[in-house]
Amino acid sequence: MRVFRRGRILDTTLDALFPAQSGNGITLARTATDNYIRARTPNVDCTTTNHTPTAVVYDDGTQTNRWVSIPSKSLPQYADGVGWQFSGNDAIRTSYNIPTSITQYTARVAIPEPYFPIDILPLQRCVGSGRNENVFGRTISGTGIRWGNLYWGVGHYQLKCCPFSDVHSSACLILLVDTDVSYHFPLWGNVSQVDLTIQRVSSTQAGVIATSSAGTFQLDITHSLGYTNPYQAEYFLQQVSQDCTAPPPIAQYTLKRLQSPSIQYNYTLSLDTQQLATPIYLQIISLPDVFTTPALSVQLNLQKMIGGTTFPFQYNPTTNLWHATQPIVLDGVVSASVAITTNHILERVSVLMAGAVLHYVPAPHQVEWMAVVPVEMEQTGIPSGIIPSGYDVLGTSDYARVLDDGTIAVLPAQHARVITLHLRERLQQSV
Repeated sequence: MRVFRRGRILDTTLDALFPAQSGNGITLARTATDNYIRARTPNVDCTTTNHTPTAVVYDDGTQTNRWVSIPSKSLPQYADGVGWQFSGNDAIRTSYNIPTSITQYTARVAIPEPYFPIDILPLQRCVGSGRNENVFGRTISGTGIRWGNLYWGVGHYQLKCCPFSDVHSSACLILLVDTDVSYHFPLWGNVSQVDLTIQRVSSTQAGVIATSSAGTFQLDITHSLGYTNPYQAEYFLQQVSQDCTAPPPIAQYTLKRLQSPSIQYNYTLSLDTQQLATPIYLQIISLPDVFTTPALSVQLNLQKMIGGTTFPFQYNPTTNLWHATQPIVLDGVVSASVAITTNHILERVSVLMAGAVLHYVPAPHQVEWMAVVPVEMEQTGIPSGIIPSGYDVLGTSDYARVLDDGTIAVLPAQHARVITLHLRERLQQSV
């Protein structure tokens, strides 16, 4: 059997690191002999993920400096089990621009009291006679997400009318389009957590959505959203003091998660046509995205002098391998590749081609053989076709078992690299 691996080097003669990616895929190195592929714009659980992981601990499959600070602004604080806490002049963004496959992304923000108004709008201007109407202090603070020059956040509106000491306050939604700021007060009531979504509807249309346990608030905007911008979260603060000191901002806001439902990328692994042999299997080691429905599809593309053929693969849980759904024909192939479409974090891709080589062992009647089969450390099964037809398995290594249906189940093999099978050829019955 021939085994070709990408992503982790176990054998320097056969293994290689993942090559550079384009589109929404990005190749990220963990060590000099170990790398992986994930989406450039990642989903993240801020309650469990520090935005500045070390170079040794790769965190939730992400790389060091995946999140970076913005010039003149500071990074939010990370509180384990709580989230990223924003206050003052905090902002954070990804190292990469938003890829074209992304049509929207969402932030979950926890807000402190006071909550949204239940049945009346909060006081938005000072009511009085003459000059008193123009004597006020106003503060709007909050946390949200930005796509280009469109910002969508949740926070608090506070108004103080001097000479009185009372401060009128309520939670609010904050929309900033270019330099135009507007505030919105859905009558939600006791809401302490809001999901904020920016949506690219078309090349000239955008939408913002706020979702809570009390309902949904949505606005459609004539505004373009390009792809030369990072995935960004930031603190918002606007204060106006009109002959009256503006109230201090409300306590810090907590970002719990960032996510996009459409994160997906394509990875293509070229195969050496001189090494092609059937059967062809794939072993894929990956981590699914907990925020989205897992998506993983595999196909083999064979290009010929005229035309080409695509062979879909499907996963077999018994062998822990991907099998072709139809017979693979290699005649006239000039180039070959495996295409993987996924929203997983891709840790390892192995291509297994052809069967095991049988090594002769002298035995009575010369019908017993030993098969030495390469086994990866994560492999849990030997696919059909590796054991030649017409042979029975007499014995195997102590970290493998022969199941009733004839397949080989591999237990954790630790550092073992091969499995040795003791085979016996079935003698033909005389007629």
